[in-house]
Amino acid sequence: MAHLMRIAAPPGFLALLMSIVPVAGAQAQPRLTVIHNFGGGADGANPQATLVADGFGALYGTTASGGAHNRGTVFKIVRALVDGAWTATILHDFTGQNDGAFPDARLLLDGSGNLYGTTSGGGAARSGVAFELSRNRHGQWIETVLHAFGSGQDDAAFPEHGLVMDSAGVLYGSGLGGHFGFGAVFKLVGGGGGWTETTLHSFDLFDGYRPNDVLLDGSGSLFATTKFGAGSGSRGVAFSLTPAPGGGWTETTIHPFTGSQDGDAPLSGLLLGRGGALFGTTSLGGNFGWGTVFELKPAGGGTWTEVLLHAFSGGADGSQPQAGDHRRSEWCVVWNDFRRWRFRFRSCIQTDTPA
Repeated sequence: MAHLMRIAAPPGFLALLMSIVPVAGAQAQPRLTVIHNFGGGADGANPQATLVADGFGALYGTTASGGAHNRGTVFKIVRALVDGAWTATILHDFTGQNDGAFPDARLLLDGSGNLYGTTSGGGAARSGVAFELSRNRHGQWIETVLHAFGSGQDDAAFPEHGLVMDSAGVLYGSGLGGHFGFGAVFKLVGGGGGWTETTLHSFDLFDGYRPNDVLLDGSGSLFATTKFGAGSGSRGVAFSLTPAPGGGWTETTIHPFTGSQDGDAPLSGLLLGRGGALFGTTSLGGNFGWGTVFELKPAGGGTWTEVLLHAFSGGADGSQPQAGDHRRSEWCVVWNDFRRWRFRFRSCIQTDTPA
């Protein structure tokens, strides 16, 4: 089974999409194959997020820049059945106007084949948009702006991350705006021919700053981390948002990072494990200061316990983990190979590993 990996480059450079294919033989090493080399022109540049795959093996992603207007693209890559060659197609070129600009985040693919995403720029207020891409009856992909951020004081402007969807089709995400300007979590509800944005929580720095990807569990609660804020020395937090009985949402800090052995500055979202456990990484902190892999366990009474699973040393095991994915299929791989946690978790961060 092939595993797909995105190799990110520093800002201003291009990036590659790679395929890791296992080779027969007990001692054989996987073979790394470039499936697309972004040229920095019409095909886009600087892909920043993981890919999503449909049921036919087609891959979908975004580039933060490049394209016809150098404001980013949404692309699709399909593998030919005859010779195995991969072909990239641009589904949408962002103009930087009302349609958005600079899509930095992963896409969401629904059961009908529609794509949802965000841009951190562009839009009517130049504060980013949430968008949908769907096919018309001629097979062409059409972008619909669901919400232009920046329209109000409490609006969750400049979204850096992707969206999640519940069973009713409600979308959830995070942005850098909010009432205090330290970030917010929002929801988008469709109906009546349009979409309505509601800010669920605005961070005030004391409870967090710059929320990462949100995770939605089966009960309708949201979980995420913030890159900075709260804790000892503004090291970031893990938090939950739960629907309140009388309406509204309640934000609870699950764990404030201290910057020491428990970690510092989480830059990615969380994975959901068995029994409601949460797994994640921090980009700094730990025993050696190069980041951690951690587990948060529900301890009853609304309390949580953090367990350090691995502290990166900055050597052969790597350093400063900065990416992840919230999909269930990937934490299943981690859980089933728990004794080889370090290798498997790094694989989940870097590769698309189907269950």
